[in-house]
Amino acid sequence: MNLTKIFNFKFLILSILILFLLAILSCDSNIEWLTFNKVNSPLPSNAIHTITFEREDKIWLGTFDSGILLIDDSKTILFNSQNSGLPNNKVYDIIIDKNNIKWIATFGGGVVKYDDNIWTVIDTSNSNLPNNWINNLTYDNKDNLWVGSINGLVKIEDEDFTIFTSRNSPLPHNKITSIAADTMGNIWIGTLKGLAKYNGGNWTLFDEENSGLPTVSVYTIDLDKYYNIFIGFKEEGFAYMENKRWVYFNKSNSDIVSNRMRTIKTDSEKRIIIGTFGSGIMIYENDNWINYNATNSQLADNYVRDIVIDKFGNMWIGTLNGGLSIFNENGLKLSHFKDKKPL
Repeated sequence: MNLTKIFNFKFLILSILILFLLAILSCDSNIEWLTFNKVNSPLPSNAIHTITFEREDKIWLGTFDSGILLIDDSKTILFNSQNSGLPNNKVYDIIIDKNNIKWIATFGGGVVKYDDNIWTVIDTSNSNLPNNWINNLTYDNKDNLWVGSINGLVKIEDEDFTIFTSRNSPLPHNKITSIAADTMGNIWIGTLKGLAKYNGGNWTLFDEENSGLPTVSVYTIDLDKYYNIFIGFKEEGFAYMENKRWVYFNKSNSDIVSNRMRTIKTDSEKRIIIGTFGSGIMIYENDNWINYNATNSQLADNYVRDIVIDKFGNMWIGTLNGGLSIFNENGLKLSHFKDKKPL
């Protein structure tokens, strides 16, 4: 009997088994849903208002009442009005500019600039900001900061403030509910009385006569990486532009389960994914609508505030009452986090 050959054969089998087990352990799971809340994670609040990715394993979560939770790999840092320069714990929007500076919209504390542990507050006491209740922020293609407040639209160019209201411009209403900037330099503005577009010189107001769009409250404006624009109405469905024409969906003319839109995204397969206020999420694929809610899935809450889709196809879903849900129909892909999960 050749003991050397037997030993080598056993060693080969053992090596294959070890490699197989390591491959299994390193693979992403077949789990489709994970939910994190105040009970099972470091989340300070179950009300997640905004989600912003700095990189795939570094995510900023703005909450409705407890400040910001930063996920950095599998570590977390909490910023609030008690332990940082954040002036208000109601965080409605977070954007990151090309210099990696974080700009934070607070509802009651103005705009906050966070740069390498230095906090700078821009509010009515030290600037021409019309009020401190800020809904959203965006940057245009010239690096100007645009601020949507409850009392007008603000353009900040260097240190110069330009304020647009319904008194000094065609803006249909002073309460700005959503803003977005496209690559052509247009600023898209959602208000309580419909949608407007400003190109730096001219205004376009959209109504039923010139677009078929209702002049009602716009809740969200989203631009995807394919330069498509999506408009979500607070109570009247949603629309998107196709071949320079608006396509409008509501419960009367389609199979959508809700007219109450809160966020709209598209994924790598160009599916439309919508977060609703009260009916979970809807996915439009091959002319069919799929609805995931807290009854037929593991979605934490039917009241969805924000959705971000990462490069692995995971949907990060911020909810009003249930915390953060992460969903991937093909199995969650989270192996890039140290602990194979973010929280």
